[in-house]
Amino acid sequence: MSTETKEAKKVFGSTRELLLTPGGADNKHIMKSSQYFEHRPLTEDGQLIELKIMKGEAVITHDEHDKVVLTKGHYVKANQVEFDPFDNSVSYVFD
Repeated sequence: MSTETKEAKKVFGSTRELLLTPGGADNKHIMKSSQYFEHRPLTEDGQLIELKIMKGEAVITHDEHDKVVLTKGHYVKANQVEFDPFDNSVSYVFD
């Protein structure tokens, strides 16, 4: 079964600020740019997002680590998961 959403088949959205943390968790990763960049979800739960920076750069900020600077290009943002071999479960990692 594919986790691709109907949204992923639509055109990219465009913004200058995007919350990368699914569900708006308190521990936020926020991507900002002085230029518009494109984005679209690739999964229903928002754990996988496609990003396109057309001009300039975008900066991802977080309270607990240094900023990450992305230059012009095409990116896919995915969240880390952990596999538990004892019960065969997969869970998302939240930092």
